[in-house]
Amino acid sequence: MSETKWTPGPWKVNKYGSIGAGPLGHMPVVGYVEPFYGEDKRDGDSSANASLIAAAPELYEALTNLTRFCAAYRAIREDKSEHLARVISAARAAIAKARGESEAQS
Repeated sequence: MSETKWTPGPWKVNKYGSIGAGPLGHMPVVGYVEPFYGEDKRDGDSSANASLIAAAPELYEALTNLTRFCAAYRAIREDKSEHLARVISAARAAIAKARGESEAQS
């Protein structure tokens, strides 16, 4: 597992509409989601996209922990089910993509 290289969370959508790190979401700015042409800045997809991006550090941590738990559970139970194996594999692929590793493997 490689080390993460992004700005540590928490990230927040701040009052300026950018995504920032730190307690107030001001420093440093990690991203900004532009509204689509003709889209109201307060409503629509860009606001939802910004919220999803701001949740990325917490989502990454939760998925990493859940994947470790599921893999350990599967090993302890000697679970041979394909469903759980596919879920773990998909989670690991998403984690690798978040680290920028999936591009190099393709």
